Amino acid sequence: MIYESHVENISMSALDIGCAKSEGYFLTLVARNIKYRNPPVLKGFAELVVSALIERTGSFTMEIQDVADDLGVKVDEIKYRLKVDGEGFKDLRKQVRRHLAIKYLLDGVSIEKISCDLGYSDRESFSAFFKVNTGFPPNKFKKYYFHYSKCLGGARGICGDQKIDSTGLF
Repeated sequence: MIYESHVENISMSALDIGCAKSEGYFLTLVARNIKYRNPPVLKGFAELVVSALIERTGSFTMEIQDVADDLGVKVDEIKYRLKVDGEGFKDLRKQVRRHLAIKYLLDGVSIEKISCDLGYSDRESFSAFFKVNTGFPPNKFKKYYFHYSKCLGGARGICGDQKIDSTGLF
């Protein structure tokens, strides 16, 4: 996986600050997904492909042929060079979509706009993608993120003396 995990194990004692212990599962799940708010860390040709995918967000499709045209190479070259880097186009596209979906969602962009910007035909298709890749429907993810970031000490992610997320994103 190209994302580095910065989330430490969260013990149930970390939740003894007024949050319901039965919600510990949701805290852990949100914490595991927050790392995807940052873009993938890549090197080589895969980095160029991810940049092209991000640039196509909004009013363009995110298909391999379009990215090949943007980069001035053939589709077969993209496939070959990504394989050499140990990556695949569909996986990179999925990772970029997950990254942008979480980022936009937490920045307050509407689900309808996110769906359109990421190339989904409708809100339901995007919501299904989001749930499969994060464990939450978009609205619940946003709700739990803001609930727990407030509950656990805001953006610093500190719960008493226990650090929940070493990236400072939670």
